[in-house]
Amino acid sequence: MKTKSFNWESKLVQTIELAIDVALAFLGMVTVLYFRGEIDVTTIESTFDFFRDLILTNLLQLFLIVTFFRVYKTSITKNSFRKVMPRIFLALLMTEITLVFLPFIISGFTFSKLTFFYSFFIQLIYLGIFKYIFYYIYKRVNIKNVILIGDKEGVQLLATKLLLSNSYIKIKYLIYESDSESDQLITIYKYIDKVEMVYMTPKLNEEKKNSIIQYCIGQNKKFFLIPKIYEIAIKNARITQIGDVLAYEVDGLEMSFENRLAKRTLDIFISLIGVVLTAPIMIVFAMLIYRQDKGPIFFKQERLTIHNRKFTLIKFRTMIVTAEENTGPVLASENDPRITKFGNIMRKLRIDELPQFFNILKGDMSIVGPRPERQFFVEQFIKENPDYKYRMVVKAGATGLAQALGKYNTNFEDKLRFDLYYIRNYSMFQDFLILLDTIRAIFDRKSTEGIDESSDFEEVLKFNNLFLLESSEEPSLVRIFEK
Repeated sequence: MKTKSFNWESKLVQTIELAIDVALAFLGMVTVLYFRGEIDVTTIESTFDFFRDLILTNLLQLFLIVTFFRVYKTSITKNSFRKVMPRIFLALLMTEITLVFLPFIISGFTFSKLTFFYSFFIQLIYLGIFKYIFYYIYKRVNIKNVILIGDKEGVQLLATKLLLSNSYIKIKYLIYESDSESDQLITIYKYIDKVEMVYMTPKLNEEKKNSIIQYCIGQNKKFFLIPKIYEIAIKNARITQIGDVLAYEVDGLEMSFENRLAKRTLDIFISLIGVVLTAPIMIVFAMLIYRQDKGPIFFKQERLTIHNRKFTLIKFRTMIVTAEENTGPVLASENDPRITKFGNIMRKLRIDELPQFFNILKGDMSIVGPRPERQFFVEQFIKENPDYKYRMVVKAGATGLAQALGKYNTNFEDKLRFDLYYIRNYSMFQDFLILLDTIRAIFDRKSTEGIDESSDFEEVLKFNNLFLLESSEEPSLVRIFEK
């Protein structure tokens, strides 16, 4: 068994990063207070009040940054600085807004509203400089060599995603699954020893997958699995026993009555508030849509929700009036020519989704859940992957885990994994986090310099200045080299 090298993604590193962030937030506020002449340490009482209020504000920032905006749970990628700064911006902004109302809760709160206004910018600058330096150093000390193993199509698709995500990894080897079990396992073990991490596709033979996992565990190698449906289903399995045999107890995917009742109550509460708060926005955009081309304001379409029940989805219209007259049912793409210029803005800001508050009030949808699809596409997806039917065991949602964590052009199978993971791990707290991640996603629109996951594998390799070299001695092995 090999000894593991230092783990730069460990809780220790995250804790140190968090401690520095809190210290910088603290320093940012002290800087503002010092230059505004608000620091008064002439008496013990004033010193105590000062530090009490200062610590209180920083604890609030800590809670928001860690719990709600999940700054320390994002995967470390080359664009992590760009990804994490919008989260920090929102966390600081929410903190300052909250602190404005704190004097009404705590009498004698010593800081002025103007102090919060200035400290927001100073803290953002301090944290921005630190994060830039942190990720600059990180990407130079934490590059991992990896190997991808599985069916050829799955391996190339996974390699494409990894290359486009700009992860701090270097793909060294691809191994396509072959019929020769024993010979290929020897090859796989040999090349696993040359890398730090192993990735396996979902279609990899179960027996071979088990052997590779056992070898990785024995060699202290980190490995990643793209899960199958049953692997998601056992995520929260309970330990039980049958006689003297250890067993997993696994429930069905459907939510319990208690969870359904709590979810419906939350849906009514949030959608009522949503209708009241966004009514002025909806009125303004309704007038703008009509003025654009005199067409209908709303887009209405039959979709499927829980147990394949049909309902009429309401959205603001973002496409031209004759969008599907000649094409029939077609899924919208990222740069769809049918989308109007004004509609494109609404989609980016999710304003077109606001009328769905009425769908939620009616009970056709939930705030959070798998996005509703048309029957035509649901039937197509089920033909391609029968597991797709399992996402229909809950109500469709205005947003979901796939929308919060995925991308616009994420394929339906990857979205399905997100949706089934959400159903299996449902909680009201998770719904709240997904809502916050949806807000973050609006400010975190990823652009990949003219190339996306629909691009050919060879095109992605060329874009990254890489080329493949197949092994003449080991036919299933492919090496990747930089040009």
